[in-house]
Amino acid sequence: MKNLLLNIIVSISLVLTVATGRLGGQRETIAQRKLQDQNIVQVAVGAAPEFTTLVDIVTQLGLVDALSGDGPFTVFAPTNSAFESLLSSLPEEGDASLENLIATGALEDIVKYHVVPGTAIESSFLLDGAVVETLSGDSITVNFDAASSGFQINDSSIVSADILASNGIIHAIDKVLLPGSASGEEGQEPKEPSEPTKTIVEIATEQFPTLASLITTLGLDAELTKKNKEFTVFAPTEAAFESFLANLPTGGLELITSNGVLEEIVKFHVIGEPLLSSDFVPYIEIETVQGDTIKETRGSPIILNYGTEVETADILATNGVLHSVKKVLIPRSFPISKNVVELLINEEDVSDLKDLVLFLNLVQTLISEGPFTIFAPTNKAFQDFRDTLPDEGEGSFSDLLKSGVVLDVVLNHVVQGDAILSSTLESGASVSTLGGGELTVSIADDGTVKIGDGIVTKADVLGVNGVIHFVDQILLP
Repeated sequence: MKNLLLNIIVSISLVLTVATGRLGGQRETIAQRKLQDQNIVQVAVGAAPEFTTLVDIVTQLGLVDALSGDGPFTVFAPTNSAFESLLSSLPEEGDASLENLIATGALEDIVKYHVVPGTAIESSFLLDGAVVETLSGDSITVNFDAASSGFQINDSSIVSADILASNGIIHAIDKVLLPGSASGEEGQEPKEPSEPTKTIVEIATEQFPTLASLITTLGLDAELTKKNKEFTVFAPTEAAFESFLANLPTGGLELITSNGVLEEIVKFHVIGEPLLSSDFVPYIEIETVQGDTIKETRGSPIILNYGTEVETADILATNGVLHSVKKVLIPRSFPISKNVVELLINEEDVSDLKDLVLFLNLVQTLISEGPFTIFAPTNKAFQDFRDTLPDEGEGSFSDLLKSGVVLDVVLNHVVQGDAILSSTLESGASVSTLGGGELTVSIADDGTVKIGDGIVTKADVLGVNGVIHFVDQILLP
């Protein structure tokens, strides 16, 4: 019986190899491996002993004719060792036993789960986050593994790619793929979700207290409890909010609360319709109540905006659904999502300073964790400074640039290790700059703030790694 089961498993692997096609990995030249006169099953047989178990299983299940047809097919073919690993993990008896998997047809579903019909997908066309329907009706997910610089199908790695056949393509994988309907979880049937009894705000109060507090404080609870309206809320966990708040400088929370940024950030987590995880597909853009869009950039796990993972999906409420997320989502259009170099790039009034930062190779320094405070001279301040210099020769701006004086001047506008908001500045205090100088703060009775000789004309442009204040004078060392 064990030999028969082993043979069946091998056959399944062969089918899988036919189904998954061009999903990536280390590949030989197509011309070297192309076998135009042999179909997928024949190629799998010829690749023995790599796919002998899969071939046996495909044969035992009567799938040879199907996989020898016109196709085209992409087959993600488990190797013999992949099948051996699966067999060793199965119980001797019970719903998840090999005998029961064969009797119930689950084994055939497993084999078909490795086959993508209607297309031969070469590895060069694999896309991170893509979800592909298989012959079994269930879907597989393509993931790019940065550690190995290769692609994975679900949790299985492609170990040999682009094995061509006359009716498709095979990619060898190191694990047998198991669809949800054949996962062998002790035969437990999936439970139907119970009817929700609590609103989004009530669930947030119980499970996401910081989010609930913000919703109430900002007056958003009335909108989220309106009758006949349903929402999706991406709910940051407590750890996500702790990390977000910890990265704000002293006075930062008060700043983003008073200028309305915090309210907009909270609204950015709300969608004006209920969306379950099954409604998400990679690269879909979803408009939020705030107005900007959230992009899903990977399907399993669900990744939003290129880095925020959904921790728990489909928390149902009477008026919608919540998905917990591991980070606070911030619209990319907001300054607070950008580093100080990006802030300089986006501010036309300080473009001269931006140009110098690029020219003097300070970008890598200023995009690091920081934090930084930059007192950014306006373009007019730079022009006024140039007007005091000779046009050429010794002492000209070009001469100062070559001699390193301009670098020292620029560094005299940068404070490293602290993001100093205007609300925390005190008259008479001094700050040390990256250039080794000291700048003295003075605050007039009318509230005018001066840094050295420069008047602050625009304050508190807050970014992810620091803050920028515009000044109307060059601050010389």
